[in-house]
Amino acid sequence: MKTIIAIFIFGIFASCTSIKEFIEVAAVPRPQHPKKKAYNIKKVKLTNPWDSTKIAGELTYPKAGTPSKTIVLVSGHSMGDPPAKKNCDVIGHKYFLVLSDLLTKKGYAVFRFDNRGVGRSSGNWKISTDEDYASDAATAVRWLRENAPYKITQVGFLGHSQGGFKAPMAARMVKTDFIIRLGSGFSEIDETLVRQSREMNDATGIDSNITKEQMRVLADYLKIIKTAPTYEQSRQQLLEYILKEEPKAPKKLVQKVLDRSIGSHWMYHSTHYDYDSDYKAFKGPVLELFGENDLLVSAKVNAPKVKALLSNPKSKVHTFKNLNHMFQYTEKALGPEEYGMIKTTIEESVVDYIDDWLKTF
Repeated sequence: MKTIIAIFIFGIFASCTSIKEFIEVAAVPRPQHPKKKAYNIKKVKLTNPWDSTKIAGELTYPKAGTPSKTIVLVSGHSMGDPPAKKNCDVIGHKYFLVLSDLLTKKGYAVFRFDNRGVGRSSGNWKISTDEDYASDAATAVRWLRENAPYKITQVGFLGHSQGGFKAPMAARMVKTDFIIRLGSGFSEIDETLVRQSREMNDATGIDSNITKEQMRVLADYLKIIKTAPTYEQSRQQLLEYILKEEPKAPKKLVQKVLDRSIGSHWMYHSTHYDYDSDYKAFKGPVLELFGENDLLVSAKVNAPKVKALLSNPKSKVHTFKNLNHMFQYTEKALGPEEYGMIKTTIEESVVDYIDDWLKTF
């Protein structure tokens, strides 16, 4: 079923592809996962004032002195999959746990949280959009400004991947002093998905004819989503399209796959939302970081685009040589399949770069 294969392709961004690979990844040591936490840890439960969703989070901050700045971490997630819990587990790595540990040790306060619908947070992620997730991040900033157990100076967002799209959105909802985006960019979502799929196929050696067929189907999917006036109509048209292409495909299976991929609420909203307007509206300093070997977010394509949109003189764009989407060192870009096999969760030179930039204002 060529069409079904084309839908399933998006699942590769979030999980291992086999039990064998899962076992191999589990055996890889994680030297950056913190064993001792020599700083304050405060667990909190927040109420989103926009829709009353309960958000569970954790604030870490130095034992001595006032944190120089406070950073709220905003995670990305794969299309149609559950969003991340506060540690942001990605193929064997606890990405946000490591990032918060490294930043807290440098004197910052860091807040990370379970996204709505997972962990200890309430809500339904299956019908949530980036605006919902952004409002949860904004809720964290509101709470910090009113309730932080130390004197607040400056508060901002650090978003990784799709989290970098949510950060400017959240900044429109609450006073924000700065934004840091790791591997985000601002290509149109249809352009991004086509490029991601093609480059991932090339990197993993998939036959060019299969890639060509998948690109045709993907283009049809995106046309349906972009032209349908409502989410319900979009999903129905996608279902009809697939069943016409593959008459023998089990309808219930197709519906289930659609809900976890191209036919999700999140996908429809993201395709129709104007992310650029949020980005342009933010006038504070922005740090844009890219990895040269990132197959999901092309530095070559995105760095010039975001640089043209930045207006604050303290803003900066930087591309790290030989780093992938997770900001791990890799000589050859292979995409998500390599993330779990690399011991390092994030190169500490990236955290050093963030630290140096935050000290400039």
